[in-house]
This record gives sequence, structure tokens and C-alpha cells, in this order.
Amino acid sequence: MAHPVIDMAAASLARISELSIAYENDHQAAPGVYVQPDQLKIDTKVQSYLRRCYPQGLFRHQFDAISAALSGQHTLVSTPTSSGKSLVFSIPALHALATDDNATAMFIYPQKALANDQLGKLEGMYNAIWNRPPARFLISRYDGGDRDHRREIRERGRIILTNPDMLHLAILSNSKLWATFMRNLKYVVIDEAHVYRGMFGSSVSYVFRRLRAMAKAHGANPVFVSASATIKQGHDHLKLLTGLDFNEIGPERDGSMKGHRRIYLLKGTEHYWQLGRRLTQTLVESDISCLTFCGSRKVAELLLDDVPESIRRDDRIKVYRAGIATEEREQIESDLKTGKVKAVFCTSALELGIDIGALNAVVCVGLPPTMMSLWQRAGRVGRSGNEGVIFFIAADTPIDSYYVEHPNELFARETEPLAINLQNRRLLCHHLACAIDEAGEENLLDFEILGPHARHAMDLRHQNRLNHDVFYSGDKYSMTPIRTADNQNYELIVDGQERALGDIDYWHMLREAYPKAIYLHSGRRYRVTGVLQSRKEIKLTIERSRNRTIPLILKSVKIRRPRRVIEYSGLKVLDAEILVTESLAGVSEKKPDGTTVQKYEGNQNIGPYRLPTEGVSLEICQPLFLIINGSFRDGMPRPVYETITRLMGSLFPVILGPCDTQDYGAFCDFKDTRAILYLYDQVHDGIELTSQAFEHMGRLLQTVKDRISTCDCGVDKGCFRCVRNPDDDAEVSRRDCLQLLNGIIPMFSREPQNSQTFNVDVLLEVSESAKQCSKCRAPLPAAAIFCMACGEKILGE
Repeated sequence: MAHPVIDMAAASLARISELSIAYENDHQAAPGVYVQPDQLKIDTKVQSYLRRCYPQGLFRHQFDAISAALSGQHTLVSTPTSSGKSLVFSIPALHALATDDNATAMFIYPQKALANDQLGKLEGMYNAIWNRPPARFLISRYDGGDRDHRREIRERGRIILTNPDMLHLAILSNSKLWATFMRNLKYVVIDEAHVYRGMFGSSVSYVFRRLRAMAKAHGANPVFVSASATIKQGHDHLKLLTGLDFNEIGPERDGSMKGHRRIYLLKGTEHYWQLGRRLTQTLVESDISCLTFCGSRKVAELLLDDVPESIRRDDRIKVYRAGIATEEREQIESDLKTGKVKAVFCTSALELGIDIGALNAVVCVGLPPTMMSLWQRAGRVGRSGNEGVIFFIAADTPIDSYYVEHPNELFARETEPLAINLQNRRLLCHHLACAIDEAGEENLLDFEILGPHARHAMDLRHQNRLNHDVFYSGDKYSMTPIRTADNQNYELIVDGQERALGDIDYWHMLREAYPKAIYLHSGRRYRVTGVLQSRKEIKLTIERSRNRTIPLILKSVKIRRPRRVIEYSGLKVLDAEILVTESLAGVSEKKPDGTTVQKYEGNQNIGPYRLPTEGVSLEICQPLFLIINGSFRDGMPRPVYETITRLMGSLFPVILGPCDTQDYGAFCDFKDTRAILYLYDQVHDGIELTSQAFEHMGRLLQTVKDRISTCDCGVDKGCFRCVRNPDDDAEVSRRDCLQLLNGIIPMFSREPQNSQTFNVDVLLEVSESAKQCSKCRAPLPAAAIFCMACGEKILGE
């Protein structure tokens, strides 16, 4: 059977001699498994629509899920991408409108683009069922772009499409205004449920609980319907996310039609960024539409910046990422559908199920950080029975190199469980304060819905042991973080332009939009002339040069409160609450050929980024520290410890399972008498991610050793697949790295000298001035003479 798209894509690949195939596999097309909708207990107009528009019937999983939702069961559909999940939650909502003149439904999407996409589909379905378009505002987006019509939407809206941010800021904060809508709420839809993980998911879990509490207070008990194509242990995740039990219709019931897809895992001799750019250009020249996924928004901008002007001039290649204006994103989506845009360098923002037409190919520049992302990206092609190609280009990193050598292990991996922390102190305080406002009085809080952690927090409040500024604020809702830790984005303002270019959070600003930075946006270049902290604005001017800027960021870590410690001879492993501080220390400006043009010293008048979080540390103490250092050939210990720390961070997902790389970080604190290697959650107050490394430290270090010792680069100074750092020109010896690992790994096979778990209530604030044991860092009473944990004598001030 002919496969024209796959054959053309394979021919495009063959034109790039620097790329070779490490793995190739075909996923064959599959026919649909159908069930006629006649048995659904549904309104006759809706039934007629299904028979007319789906003459073959519904896919098996669609029938099962719609039946479950109509019977009042909270329902999760976890079938693969492009399996028609949107129909599952649209039909029950439209049935409710047909059978109850007052019924309402709320569709919640993690991105505005998804809501916009679904709005048109719902309006089309309504038109087909009732043979007329819906009355104005009957089906409406309520997502921040509708300021002139919010009252009409509240009063006339029957199906509202929104996002967690607006649900929190504009709906839950205005209980009385939404009383009628809440009283008649029949269905709540949570699409793309796997997106709600980490910091975002932990916060949104309380938004959903507050929604349930508000609906119950108005006498409603809505059915929740959720969907995700790439979710493991879906029932458990939805239970954490909402507090409800779900009936899961999983992939074993999938009846959707599949197109033929070919998957390649590629390795190359050139830098993988440039290989991704070249492959994208070649596909576009062959008239093959594609999405090229990049590891960060900065990489996406750099790749477009490197596309030759002759190709960029006709706007066939664009950038799509967080931080660009809504109008620009929607224009790119529209141009992809019409074929005006053939390729997009994008971030994970385009992983989700936005309908952008029939894509032919996906290129991943570097392996996706999670199996969830891997299959979401692969699922952007082969939709509706069409064929498609997925190219994974391995990065020059230890973890990608590991999977190039073990490709079957990569594609056999299960989708990872999702991290949500309902005990995150900051989030819990903020959402509890909002819940009190919504309930009207503390004694009206519904802890059956809000959960045991909220009840415990309120008990601590009554004991005057849990205080936070948010409880006394008149602006609780805008203070509450939903997506980022600081909840304070900076607008990017170009000199002479009325509309903001986009926005950026402080963490990214420190890396991309600091003063003196050359900032890339949609293939255009701007110079940052100033950061106005009080107005949350970043001032830009158009930049004519092709130079690039690189920030020097210094990092420090402070132990705030230990949770667990285990000690071996010369080693100490600690699980603790920590404070990570990052500061801008300078800026280097370079020409495209790498020549340094200018260096700017100092922090450029912007303050540090501080992150209270949790993490695990490995401390190498004297005398082991001195013994190992004496064995190094190069006699420069610091780069060796920093290299091992970086590799621990890179290979952490191999041991603990795939996880979002933006959710954790690594740092080496090197002293004259010891070295401390940290892995920590890159999330405010932590999400209990890196703490899992506490029990697996020896295994993680062995994986690092295996990567270094088996690398086939053949030189002691190594390569980017083992010990070379792509962000630093400093060289380090593979032999010295192995000496360090050989010195510490055997310690983990011995009996520990001390093991202690501290009784820590994570909701209680850490006192920065509290006394700690200098040896094991256990918390100490003010008058302590000896440490109760390890017996160390406490020295006076």
C-alpha cells in the first residue's frame, strides 16, 4: 500500500547526511469499532443528530463514556489522542440543554486556545441539533477576553467555556453573581486532565474543590466529565485533582480509527538544534506540514532566528509559545489550518488537542521530558485516519544518549504518574483564605469537599500556629498563585507600540529578559532597556545586530528544615526543606561567531529570585572528601563535583521515572572541606518529587557511573553525551569523575551509621532563626545542650 506522506518525509530525512536512524517503527492503521447510539437514553433531537452525523455509529469508548455520564457517574475518558473525546462531554451537556430549560454546564480548559477551538464545535453541533444558531451568549467563552459582555454571559450563558485562572479570579470570587448558573449546574468538564500536575495541578485541585463547594452551597451536584489521552493511574489522579471517584473508560475500550504512522529515533553528528532546524526546513520545502517541538521557548526563538531569510520571508515558518499575545497565537492556529503556515517551532503549548488541521509530521528537537509529552506530541499526526511521521532527534545529553543505546526501553516505558501536592503550605493557605470568603464564615467551610489537609490547616489557624498574609488581605484572589510561584508576570513593552508584546514571569526574565538582554520574539530581536519593578514592565527597543546575550546566574542553597537524614562513613544524605536563591551576576554579549563583544558586570539592578522548596542533598564530608580529591589527576576538584551533580539531574528520570525537567533542578555547593550535591523541586514549597531520590541515591549514582564508563567517545575529556557541559567551556576528566563515583558508591552497600526521620508538620512555617544541630541539622529547642537526634553537643554562640 502506498504511503505518500511517509515516503516524502523519509526522502526529506535522507537528504540530511548528518542524521542517522537509531530506531524505526511503523504503527499500522486500524479501523474503528462502532456502536449504534440508539440505546442511549437521550433527547430525540440529539439522538437524531448522532444518527445523521455519525452514520457508522459512535466509537465504542464514546458510547460507553456518554452512557456513564448520562447515568450520573463522574467519568474519565483516557483513550489515545484523536479518539473523539470532545464528543463525550459535548453530548451530555447538549442533552441537558434540550431537556431542562435552566440547565447549565461549565467546560474548563487549561489553555484559552482549547476553549476557542471547542467553542466553534459546540456552536456547530447546536446549530445541527436545533436547526438554528444558538442565541447570543448561550454558549460563550469566559476567559478574560470578554470584559464588555460579562454580565450578559452570566445571565444568559448556559454553556460556559473557561480556564482555571478565570474560574478562580472571576467566578468563584463572585458567588452571588453566579448563583443562578451554579444552582442549575449539571456538568463540569475537565479537559486535558494530565496538564494539571506539579505547581499548576496542586493549585487547581483546590480550585476544583472550591467549585464543588460553591455548587453544593447553591443546591447543585454536577457530574464531572474528564478527558486525557496520556494519563497513568487516571482514576487516582482525578481523585487527587477533584476529591471524587471516577469511572474510567480506558485505552482497552478504545474504538477509534487510527492512521498509519512511522516513528524515527535519530542521532546526528551536528548539534541537535541545527539538525532539527534543517529537517524542518527540508520538510517545508517538500510541502510537508509539521510541528517542531523545542525544549524551551528560547530554543524555539533561536531556531527561527537561524532559518535563512529567504525562507522566513514568506512567513511559512512561525514560533508558537507561552508569552506571545493571544491574537498572535490565534492567527498562527488559523494559518496552520489553512496551510498558509507550513511549520511551527513550538513548545509544549501545542502538545494539547487544538484542532490545527491535518498535520503530516512532528519533529522533536531532543527527547520529550516525559512519556506523556512523547505520546502527546506523536499524537498530533495520524488523526482521523490520516498518515503521519514522527521524528525524535536525540540531544547531545546523557539521558538522550542512554535511550539512543536502549530505544526499546524508551518506547516500552509506561506513562508516568502525575505529581500533585495537596499539602503545599503556600497554596493551601491561599485557597483556604479564598474558600473562607466564598463560604462567608469559617464554620460554613465544607471540609468533606475541601479535604483533610484544609481541615488540619484550619485547626492550626484556630491554635494561632498558622499565619499567612493572605488571610488578612483584601486582595486574596489576585495574590493566589495558579500557574507560577509568584503570580506576577511582567509585560513586555516595545518603545512606540501601544500593545504589549507579551508577558514573562520572573524566573524566565532572569534568563531571557534581564537589562541589556537581546530578547527574541517570533523571529524578531529586541534589546531590554530597563525593568520597571513597581509597574511590572520590561522596556524594549528594536535590535538591529545579530548578537546574542548570555546571563551569568549565581545560585545558593540554604537548609531550612530537615525531614530525613541517613549517614554513612563520610557521606550524608538529607531530605529537607530548603531555600534556593538565584541572582544575576553579569551579562556577556557575543557575535554569531562566538566572539565576545561586551561584558556587563553586576545584577543590572534586578533582585534575586528566591524559591522556598524541598530537595535531597548528598554531602561528601572529611576525611572521605580529602581522600577522593587527592586521587584526581587534574587536581581541580570543583568541576568534577559539578559534573556529577549535573549528570545526577540529567539521569534522575531514568531512576524515578520520566518527569517534567522544569519541575526540578540541580546544584553543587563546593567548599574547601566538603561538597554538597543537591536535587530540588523547582516549585514553590515543593511537590514531593526529588524527595524520592532519598532512598535511591546509590542507584542514581551507579546510573551516572554507567553513562560515563560506557560512552564511546573514546577521550578522557569526554563529550556532551557524558561529561562535557554544553553551557560551559571548562573541561573535566572522565577518569576523575569515575574516581569520585568509585569512592562514594560502595558506601551505600554498608550499614548506615545514623538514620533519623524528623516529625515535621509541613504546614507550619519554618523559622529562619531557629537553631539547628551543626552535625545532622535537626531542629533544636532554644535551650538545648545536646541534639536529641544524634547526641552532638551544642556549642554556645
